[in-house]
Amino acid sequence: MQIPELDPRTAHAAIASFRILDVREAFEFEGPLGALAGAVNVPLGEVAQYAGALDATDHLLLVCRSGRRSETACRILRQRGMPDVTNLTGGMIAWNGAALPVVRKRLESPESLRESLTHWLAQVSGVNRAKAGERIAAWLQEAGPSTSGTTREALELLLAHVEQALRQTGAPSDLDLTMDAYRRDLSAL
Repeated sequence: MQIPELDPRTAHAAIASFRILDVREAFEFEGPLGALAGAVNVPLGEVAQYAGALDATDHLLLVCRSGRRSETACRILRQRGMPDVTNLTGGMIAWNGAALPVVRKRLESPESLRESLTHWLAQVSGVNRAKAGERIAAWLQEAGPSTSGTTREALELLLAHVEQALRQTGAPSDLDLTMDAYRRDLSAL
């Protein structure tokens, strides 16, 4: 079954015609890549159940981080009787890469930045959240005993450590976008 896809610029030009479902987890939806204006967050694991709340005439655009989960969600919805589903090619990584507008909740505290970074690191590293938290704690310790994990200086060092470590081990495609977003948040704190 072929799933229709749109690249970010084409989708943006037609965005008003879509009902947008973002199938990322809540921490991603509120995370550094932001979300499309008007998107409803329905994590992939809840899509089949959510299908009952949709109208078969809805013109749906499905979105995730890279386009893979949203393609799966399109298939699930098609199987549940939703004929008009479209996948956003490249997901929010491609959307941000095209410098298109996003709605993004600014992180309000050093603790929320550290928590968001931990979730993101777990995701891109393929480890659980606890293991990602351990890595972050170790990197903060390397920053020196005079820095606490929630000072601006410590978080600047932490971001640099995370970026360097990921570049050495195979950087995820959203590394620059994510680091830029976290640095903007940090400067606003």
